[in-house]
Amino acid sequence: MLKLPQTAWVVSCNGRFDAIFGFWARDSIEFYNIVFDILNHYSKHILTKDVAVNISWKICGRDWLVDEPCDRTAGDFGGVLGNEKIDKMDSEILSFLTKNSRTPIVEIAGALGVSSSNVLYRIRRLEKRKIIVRNGMNLGLDKLGYEFCKVLVYLQNVTRKRFDELAEHCADCPHVQAVVPVIAPWDFELELEVENFEHMSRIMNGIKRKFGDIIKHYETCVITKESGRRYIPK
Repeated sequence: MLKLPQTAWVVSCNGRFDAIFGFWARDSIEFYNIVFDILNHYSKHILTKDVAVNISWKICGRDWLVDEPCDRTAGDFGGVLGNEKIDKMDSEILSFLTKNSRTPIVEIAGALGVSSSNVLYRIRRLEKRKIIVRNGMNLGLDKLGYEFCKVLVYLQNVTRKRFDELAEHCADCPHVQAVVPVIAPWDFELELEVENFEHMSRIMNGIKRKFGDIIKHYETCVITKESGRRYIPK
């Protein structure tokens, strides 16, 4: 899977699924062809599957890492598709930054054979155009004694107002890392960084008590291994 240029995420997990594969696609036709090609090659290894389309991601800050309240607004991804164009050098700069957002500008400039001021100008331009929207880090959660969990939430009798209230409430929960509306057999996903399964259950039970009128039930996946992550397609 990691050899496919559209691959975004490859993980092993326990719970609802044994593995999750994420892909970048420009439209429904491209996504259909990606899924069809995978099934064509690997269907004998797949007992069951579900397909989900992520509509957007609301990324939340990690205030559980600090002892005082902080702004949990980290950034929004997805939504309405744009039509921004980038050239080869912009693409190469993004490739460096997605591998390590702390890569020194002088190092990028040296690798590309251009001036540091040129690289800085292009990064600022990408930020202004909202192509670069945030800098972040991937934590070795196991080193901190934490686990990464994905929760699939099924809703019932939901209105837009109640859904927005639920999404806003979840985004304010300290250990929720992302809120993800989807088109799938479930209705939206939460990504959590928690101490253990019991910790996750306490968080989810608290959310369900507050929104029991629209939350039908939920399923969980504990991510056991991340084999690859790509923030932009090749």
